[in-house]
Amino acid sequence: MAKQRSKHQKDLYAVYKTSKKMEVNRKRKLTKLAKESPNNLQIAAALLTIGYRRKTPKTSHWSHQAKNFAKLKKSFKPAFGQVTQKISEKRMTMLCTRAHDGQGNLVWNS
Repeated sequence: MAKQRSKHQKDLYAVYKTSKKMEVNRKRKLTKLAKESPNNLQIAAALLTIGYRRKTPKTSHWSHQAKNFAKLKKSFKPAFGQVTQKISEKRMTMLCTRAHDGQGNLVWNS
């Protein structure tokens, strides 16, 4: 289940975002580090490009559920000589889909 934020917390984050508090804090930290080590070129370059660095991912990735489902699906193998049929996940909850093949023959062993 997804975490929910209160209205007050959403308002606080909106103020944080509009006041650019993150940029102020980062600039303060970088200038402090630049005083400690003035020869560090990476700090000087970071001071020039202060901005929001967290972005939403552009490529999709496998969730834990999807990985587990793929492993489970691969672990099931049909018996020797048995032909499997494709069943949509939407219709999988219907008993007629699971108990009969396309021609009406029983699939389950009794």
